[in-house]
Amino acid sequence: MFPQTRRTKTVVECSVNHSDDQSRYLFKFLDYVGYSHDIIAERRRVFHGIDAMINNEREDKIVQVTAGSKAEGLASCFESDYDYLNIYQNIFCQFEILTNMFSNDTTGFCM
Repeated sequence: MFPQTRRTKTVVECSVNHSDDQSRYLFKFLDYVGYSHDIIAERRRVFHGIDAMINNEREDKIVQVTAGSKAEGLASCFESDYDYLNIYQNIFCQFEILTNMFSNDTTGFCM
């Protein structure tokens, strides 16, 4: 199926000939190519930290959140595109027409 994979500095041995089942082999292979659970969690933490730094420096009422494969930790910073979700804190949407309970600098939309 996959060729034998061996890394010298860390303990990674992947061989179909061992008694490991295919899921264990796939887990080791994904770890070797950079998609282990720990690496994905670290990518999530990094992109969350970048979002926090950007949002702390902003002076407007917009919160930027990384979305998509980067937020899920499935793509590194050089892979894929960047997906962002901008949350405008002074705009809200409601289903019914109610009296405005927010300040004058808030915009409301009815659906």
